[in-house]
Amino acid sequence: MVSSTTLKASHIIGGEINYEFVGFKGGRVGSDTLLYRVVLVLVRDCNGGAAFDRSVPIAVYLGNNIRPLRNLRISSPKINKVPPDQSNPCLIVPPGFCEEEAVYSDTLELVRSDQAYTLTYQVCCRNASINNIPNSAGTLGITLTVEISPHAQRDLSSSPRFTAAPKSELCVGISSAIQLQVADKDGDRLTYHLCAPLLGGGPLGGSQNDMQLAGSAQGIRPDPATPGPYQELPFLPTFSFNRPLGNAGTISIDSTTGILRALPRALGQYTLGICVKEYRNGVLIGMIRRDIQIKVSNCNFTIDAMVKSDSSNGQGSFWVKSCNKPNLSFSNSSTGLDKVFAYRWEFIINGKTEVRDTKDASFDFGAPGNYSGLMILNPGTVCTDTARVFVQVFPSVKAQFDAISPACDIAPIQFNNTSQLNQGATYRSVEWNFGDNMKSTETSPRHNYALAGSYPVSLAILTNTGCRDTARQNIDYFPAPANAVRLQASAREVCTQTGQLNLSLEVPPVMNTPRYLVEWDFGDGTKATGFKVNKSYPNPGTYVVSYRLSAPGSCMVQGDNANAPIGVVAKPSVDFTFSPEEPSARNPEVTFTETSTQADNWNWDFGGKGKATERNPVFTFPFEGEYSVKLVVGNGQFCRDSVTKLVKIKAVDALYIPNAFSPNGNAANAVFKPLGLLPGFSGYEFRVYSRWGHLLFQTKDPEAAWNGKVNNQGDNCAQGVYLYQLVFQSAAGKTVTKQGTVTLLR
Repeated sequence: MVSSTTLKASHIIGGEINYEFVGFKGGRVGSDTLLYRVVLVLVRDCNGGAAFDRSVPIAVYLGNNIRPLRNLRISSPKINKVPPDQSNPCLIVPPGFCEEEAVYSDTLELVRSDQAYTLTYQVCCRNASINNIPNSAGTLGITLTVEISPHAQRDLSSSPRFTAAPKSELCVGISSAIQLQVADKDGDRLTYHLCAPLLGGGPLGGSQNDMQLAGSAQGIRPDPATPGPYQELPFLPTFSFNRPLGNAGTISIDSTTGILRALPRALGQYTLGICVKEYRNGVLIGMIRRDIQIKVSNCNFTIDAMVKSDSSNGQGSFWVKSCNKPNLSFSNSSTGLDKVFAYRWEFIINGKTEVRDTKDASFDFGAPGNYSGLMILNPGTVCTDTARVFVQVFPSVKAQFDAISPACDIAPIQFNNTSQLNQGATYRSVEWNFGDNMKSTETSPRHNYALAGSYPVSLAILTNTGCRDTARQNIDYFPAPANAVRLQASAREVCTQTGQLNLSLEVPPVMNTPRYLVEWDFGDGTKATGFKVNKSYPNPGTYVVSYRLSAPGSCMVQGDNANAPIGVVAKPSVDFTFSPEEPSARNPEVTFTETSTQADNWNWDFGGKGKATERNPVFTFPFEGEYSVKLVVGNGQFCRDSVTKLVKIKAVDALYIPNAFSPNGNAANAVFKPLGLLPGFSGYEFRVYSRWGHLLFQTKDPEAAWNGKVNNQGDNCAQGVYLYQLVFQSAAGKTVTKQGTVTLLR
């Protein structure tokens, strides 16, 4: 019966067997029965899979016998965690690393012989994910073996032994130098070699259906292990025992020092063998073989050599370009500088290697050309990294341009790119900035400015060689076309002293800027400046106004109003009289007489009740009241003066109310009513009462009268005294009330 712990052991990733001579049986020195401590070391990946076996069988063969002399079973291994490799403090191995080492050891008695003893342990199977062997089915097993030669028996020799677990984690793209740690108790000379791992066992017994076959020669745990000779592990094409990384990297061992150097360039898992040969007096007396499975992962490197550059490939190469600056300063932009304690820069210049040992460095390359160099962090240590630096020094480029102005016209400016490029260079980009927030990428563009002014124009060029330069000029654009300037005047005629003339130059919008100078000559010996000016003339006359517009530079426009000169006339002085001076409502006709000077036209306004343009008009006011009479006189079309005077139309008391009447049928004094009302009254009401307050007659008709009867219809009223009341609004808006008595006579 095979226990579950002896099932397929793909978790085993390496191991070896060694031996140590510990004495003679019974302590009898010189006895032919020798005592050896046999040690089997197994390493497993503890990220899953079965644990180490509680006991292992080691078959002992003598010479070429196919039957084992003994099947040594070793139990109770010492198991320890294998720490991650810390030999390079700059490397951070990916998380998840977990390895354990089991050491099985026991004492073996062997009789000294002139034949070799072979000690062998076999187990299956290697991982199916290994990249360099044909093991996709996971059926290739492991043989760990060591030989105790007759020479070793005679000389009571112990084998070499590895004193540290194998380094099973490598970092892709990172060069490693690993010192194999091997000890030899006897001080024999050791040599180190890559060698073939050995096959052993097979897939039988790996399932519940054939567990009984697990200990067979093709089983997962041959018990006992089969005799030699043992078949070497086959490799896939491009791989071999001395090229275990194939084309995916390099690996080698210094046979004298035991330094293993590896540079893997592809991720994956790889199997390899390391053999240590033992020589005494030039004779090979023994050899141990370590079987290793290594894993190549992406590791984080705590330092990364980098140089500030124009471009890089992300794999440690940096390109720096310079244009006519052979003296270059390099800036070190490496990461992890807290772990960097030394620097080395190297460039070959004119056949000589120039070296700097500072963080940043400067080199004078002398002339245009291509140069290559290195920047090394912590040179000569395991915690190192190198940046490859490629320098291209180009001849200079010079950006320059000229501008063709359209003289004084309003038109685009032609910009010509006259830059000087180095030989063979072409434009990668051209960028014009015209100083008015407008840009262009044309080689030689034309540009329209919306407003006259001085503009800072720049031309920036970039060549295909990476050379840059910028040219700058201030460009003046102040057009002044004569046919686009117009003189504008607010009037062609003004008054002396008080008449103000507004003058301006009308120009295109592009010229609306105070950078232009406008000078005026008003034709009377006075001058002014500005696009808009005001002018008052003190004396009458005809005046020609001239102007001169000057732009910064040489453009100028002159003109005048000779075809339409300014007429200046004397200001009139206005006044008038009227008669009668105290007109009344009974005769409201008034005669007006103007007494102005320098006037040739008149406009009268009679308080809003009428108008006239005669020089001395006559006007009849409609009723009593106060009227503001205004006279506006002119001298010519625009020269004016005015005066306003108050004319009062007096109210005359012409109202008469009789105190007696006799309605006897004769025509004289037969009715009673108010007489002499002035025109313009309103709101008329007339009432007659008896002495006891009885209303006898009322009317709103000024023509109606009381005939002595009640409401002018009933019985005659008796002779006697009666009361009356009169209310109305005068033309001046006053409320007039009259009360009194009247005597009715019969």
